[in-house]
Amino acid sequence: MTPPRLLSLDQAAEECGVTRKALARRADRGTLETVLRSGRRFVLRAELERVGLLTPDSPGGGSAAPQTPETGLERVLERLEALAAENGRLRLLEAEVGAEREARERLEAELFELRSWREQVKGASWLQRRRLLRANASN
Repeated sequence: MTPPRLLSLDQAAEECGVTRKALARRADRGTLETVLRSGRRFVLRAELERVGLLTPDSPGGGSAAPQTPETGLERVLERLEALAAENGRLRLLEAEVGAEREARERLEAELFELRSWREQVKGASWLQRRRLLRANASN
């Protein structure tokens, strides 16, 4: 019999030997992709294999690979490297957000100046408008 491809978080937790809460937290962090159906979260067996919670050759698609000290340490090191890479990407995003924020502030200041200039032009007579437009064109 083929094991189901789509598992509820409870089923996945039981097969992986972790708690439902641990899987839910991974999904919330975005390190485990889930599918929402009828208001419940499900996870694909392939996704559990991708993140290393299940091995593809587990009998019946069953539980996680046995942990030896070496494989456990290797998994921790791999995860640490992945987190370091993610941290680097987040720092780059933080710098980009700062630059975007500064650009937005400059544009808002320019927009404020243009709106105030527009109000000056609106309330001016024809001759005053002409002078304002000439003065603005020379700037």
